[in-house]
Amino acid sequence: MASVTAHNVDRWLALGREIAVDSRWWLENSGGEVKIVILISVSEAEKRIHLEKWEMESFPNQGAKSASPNAPTAAPAKTQEVDIVGDVVTGGPLHLAFEKLMLREPRPGEGDIVFDTKELEQYAAFVWRSTQ
Repeated sequence: MASVTAHNVDRWLALGREIAVDSRWWLENSGGEVKIVILISVSEAEKRIHLEKWEMESFPNQGAKSASPNAPTAAPAKTQEVDIVGDVVTGGPLHLAFEKLMLREPRPGEGDIVFDTKELEQYAAFVWRSTQ
């Protein structure tokens, strides 16, 4: 088993920052074609899976000096976190809006994708079986 050192922690923190920057890049530079970014990190040593959902969120544009100073500003934001440690899920269910995934309104019989606690537990079990 690898030991935890300051160097290892720094590397993981840097990787985490890089991945968060990547999610922001996809949202900001896709011309509106990417509406949701899902980040998944797996720690086999901790038996931990961490999921983050990032989306463009509108915020009040306070104090802006533009033609429409009260127009909202859109920025990437982490809108949901789910942690699975062992087989314990917190932060679920994971909810993905159909329109943001498919870039269209749902047709009859279609709808949002929701991964409930049981499905997230099954996902974690699959991940842990795959790492053995």
